[in-house]
Amino acid sequence: MKDIRAKQVRNCASASPSEKDHKILIIGDSHLRNCAANVKSIITGSFEVQGIVKPGAGTNILTKSVEKAVRSLTKNDVIVFCGGGNDIGRNNSSKALHQITNFIAVN
Repeated sequence: MKDIRAKQVRNCASASPSEKDHKILIIGDSHLRNCAANVKSIITGSFEVQGIVKPGAGTNILTKSVEKAVRSLTKNDVIVFCGGGNDIGRNNSSKALHQITNFIAVN
């Protein structure tokens, strides 16, 4: 299994940035730490994987801080957004849901 994974990483890494067809943007709080690296290590094909992690950030901070990165995506790219845990801990779950819904509608 380890040999297969290493081979997949080499295949993904061998593609130059201009050859990569799709981008995966992973956005989240501390729960997503190392997630982009893990995805990059097992994904095959010409994908660029980028992670934006802001430990302790609420949904508002996460959505505002990635606006520029999201605008550069195409319709074939993927966004993974994992946030809201810090908002729930602060008893702001309805506000977090509204911000996530707005983020999806705008982007």
